[in-house]
Amino acid sequence: MNKTFLLLGWLVLSAAAAAPLYATELFADFSIGNLGFSRDRDAGDKGLPDDTFPWAFNFGLRHPAFETVDFEMALRRHHVVGNTTELQLTHRSDFVELGAGPYLGVYNNQDKPFSLNPGVFAHLRFNLGDFGFTSLTARAPLSDDPRRVGDYRQRTQEYQFGVFVPNVVLSLYYGSFAFDERTDDDFISDLHRAYELRAHVFQKNVPYRIDLSFGYHDYQKEFVSTDGTQAFGALVAATRVTADLRNTVSIFFSFENALYTFGRADLTGRDGGDMFFFRSGAGITYTVRPPHQ
Repeated sequence: MNKTFLLLGWLVLSAAAAAPLYATELFADFSIGNLGFSRDRDAGDKGLPDDTFPWAFNFGLRHPAFETVDFEMALRRHHVVGNTTELQLTHRSDFVELGAGPYLGVYNNQDKPFSLNPGVFAHLRFNLGDFGFTSLTARAPLSDDPRRVGDYRQRTQEYQFGVFVPNVVLSLYYGSFAFDERTDDDFISDLHRAYELRAHVFQKNVPYRIDLSFGYHDYQKEFVSTDGTQAFGALVAATRVTADLRNTVSIFFSFENALYTFGRADLTGRDGGDMFFFRSGAGITYTVRPPHQ
């Protein structure tokens, strides 16, 4: 398996080296907020997680290896799924977009900080002409269920269906993000589900774009040894503003706000009260251009 990963990486890097550096995108973003449970939350905790701030980031590059094929290398941290390093190849055409590649979970458990958990990534999108699109993204581990202390697995599923209307892309989105780990005294599962209505607002030749979303988010943490499940739901509204500062630089700012929160399972009866639940972020993309552009 390790030889397969090394061979795939060598092929991708060789293809990238054959392509010009121009049009390469370097991207980085960071987000933080208290929408979600922290990794070290205790089974006996009973309040909503207003004083913990799981954080996330993405850092990497995207490069056109061939005319219709891009490759991407990235180091990511998701506030639920944890840390991954990813290598992706994506083929794009007018009707279909297909991406695949390996990922490695890194530094996600204190008992085995240098354990590398392999998995595979897949992305499929169908462009439905002037009507809309549908897409599926998934990350699945190649390892077995966590059985020994320090073992873990990371899973992601995302589905989206969108339609085009003048200057707006409307879409329905579902995402599921899971992290399971075996500790020295428990088996713990973190799960985040999001159901959203999204709107991408744009105008031709205007360097600003706005993404709006509204939906229901569900956060759940299971402790097998105590048969306990801590969970809460939230109605979440989000805004993201993207601006093209010039031909080479694009920045964005995002903000999610829980309009209403309520406890579930072992947290039933608890609500957000005066607590403020949010997640905010910012990012930048730099595109390498020839000097005369």
